[in-house]
Amino acid sequence: MLAFKLLSLVVTAPLFVSAASVVHPEITQRDVVDALFTNARLEDFETNANVTALEKRTNIEDCIKVAEALNTCFQLGKDVQAIGSSIANWVKGRANAHDCTVHSGTIDGVQWRFYAAGGKCGTTAQEDTIRGAIDAFLEEHVDGVCHAMCLRMTHGGTWKGYLSLTPVGARAPSDCGSGGYGSCESHGEGSDLGARSSELVSV
Repeated sequence: MLAFKLLSLVVTAPLFVSAASVVHPEITQRDVVDALFTNARLEDFETNANVTALEKRTNIEDCIKVAEALNTCFQLGKDVQAIGSSIANWVKGRANAHDCTVHSGTIDGVQWRFYAAGGKCGTTAQEDTIRGAIDAFLEEHVDGVCHAMCLRMTHGGTWKGYLSLTPVGARAPSDCGSGGYGSCESHGEGSDLGARSSELVSV
């Protein structure tokens, strides 16, 4: 009988734990730790799962803006894809580094200025996809043109890439701004030229 009473006392006695570890009277401290661990792992999984192979292959949406007229014209000729490949490689490298600063340079008769915005300035877009958008821009709307030209690229998320170009001999390209773009198209890998509208936005 004494043993039964002692057992009953142990079973029915209240469990005293610190207030900091109590979430619900029926949840133990181990339950809380397990739940926190599970949530953390799910967050890691969900973050990684968002970057799928399909998302990486999604086309770039690129929009055009024609800036001011220049006394010098673009003469790209056969250099279009070499220029596009070089700039795309640089853009992807800056995206991988989450670089939001403005950069500029010169390549094969073209002066360029680029910066990214949105989030941490990174994108899952593949380099070939970026190159496809830039190739189409150069071939359709830059070669032979006597205006400063602007390109805005997006890829489904918050990333936006802004590229402005002028020919060597003209003034250096300036910021084209985030608004006033039109004639938007979707381009994928390579020089995937589309039937872009001729109704471009001029500023």
